[in-house]
Amino acid sequence: MAEQTVSYIIFKVLRSLSASWLCSIAVQTTKQTFWHVKTADRWQRCTSLDLLHVKVAGARAQQISAVGPWITECDASVESDKLFKYKYRKINTEIMETKRYALVLLLASVVFSENFIKENDVMDRLIDPFVPGDLPVNHTAYRQALNLFLDTNIDVYAPNATGNFPVLYFATGFGAIVPAEAHTLLLSSIASHGVVVVAVWKLGSPEDSFNPAWFEATVDFVENRLENSLHNQEGYVSDFHVDYLHSFISGHSGGSHVAVSQLQTNCLHYQGLILLDAVDGNNPIPENITMYVITPGQKVNFTIPTLQIVTGLDPVIGPYGLACAPEELSGRRFFDAMTGPTWYVNATAYGHADLMDPVYVELNEITQFCPSDPNVPKEEYIQFLAGEIISFMNGVLEPVGNCALFDYLETSGLVGINTENDYVSNGWDRCTPLQCVLTPSSYSFFSSWP
Repeated sequence: MAEQTVSYIIFKVLRSLSASWLCSIAVQTTKQTFWHVKTADRWQRCTSLDLLHVKVAGARAQQISAVGPWITECDASVESDKLFKYKYRKINTEIMETKRYALVLLLASVVFSENFIKENDVMDRLIDPFVPGDLPVNHTAYRQALNLFLDTNIDVYAPNATGNFPVLYFATGFGAIVPAEAHTLLLSSIASHGVVVVAVWKLGSPEDSFNPAWFEATVDFVENRLENSLHNQEGYVSDFHVDYLHSFISGHSGGSHVAVSQLQTNCLHYQGLILLDAVDGNNPIPENITMYVITPGQKVNFTIPTLQIVTGLDPVIGPYGLACAPEELSGRRFFDAMTGPTWYVNATAYGHADLMDPVYVELNEITQFCPSDPNVPKEEYIQFLAGEIISFMNGVLEPVGNCALFDYLETSGLVGINTENDYVSNGWDRCTPLQCVLTPSSYSFFSSWP
């Protein structure tokens, strides 16, 4: 972002200098023309005088008084001719030098303008994540009861278009027991930017979903059967491909527990971790929790780029005496445990359930199950979340070319959403490639690099 601003300033300066030099050329050319006309006019008048055959270089004669000032001008022509010629040559030299400088500046302006146009394209891409993408999105539901290859329900939101699209696994709230349709707007918006979103959920006890083997069965289905199914049964274009080698895993609320437990066992093809309102534990009542994935004061046993988004109302206790994300089980508990580069974004005005579709948000506002402010715009929040997630994914997938996208994870006020932002590199060199690594100890994998 800073480099783009500097280039823009340089471009403006060069363009201004070029314009100034061009104006200077015009002025100098006008001066040259004036001197040329003035000299020619004077010589015409002087040579037309027939008084005593006055020579251009002639001596002063008494007859000069008969022709007045004209003779005075002609009489001084020899002395002034050298001055006229000197000024004419000087002006001509100045024009040539000015033209050379202007040419150099114009060429520099062209080069910088080309780079500035390219950087404008980058800036356009940076803005794009925060508006719906251009790709058409289909929603396909796979239900456990109707599919021999699944032990869960998955909802696939994918672009029906030509391309190789990375995968985002999304474990819903309450440990992946909330139906995926509650997040259709958010997941469709993400998919419209070229992502195959696989929302994973299952009615039952959340403790079942904390078993990594359960989630890996879904991954196996996606990697071996999903693309053919979308082609053969859903009519996807022939050049649509699921790029499962570049996958991300995410979760909302207790679904984040599912995502972290998966990474504690196997990195598979995961490139990044996305935690939305993350809550640790297998029970919404803190006193009844028997399973955790985070131990305060210790690091997790994996290193992966992580985006954590929380809301300001997450830890607020509701009318039922419970918080949807108790402070001791959410927020910094996850951030402090990560060992890879981690971004922390707190949307201070929003609540735990505000990322859901309008009908679910309205239902929550009526019941106040999770505290929410009815006066803050929810649609903009959905756009914000999609933009942050897309920025993170594209930055991780191409950290060199898309490194500026990480700036959006550290900036407040995007799409009108005020945030508190934090970031820790954990030894990662910004804009360099990174990957998921299982680490046997609790220190950062990157910190062990020379």
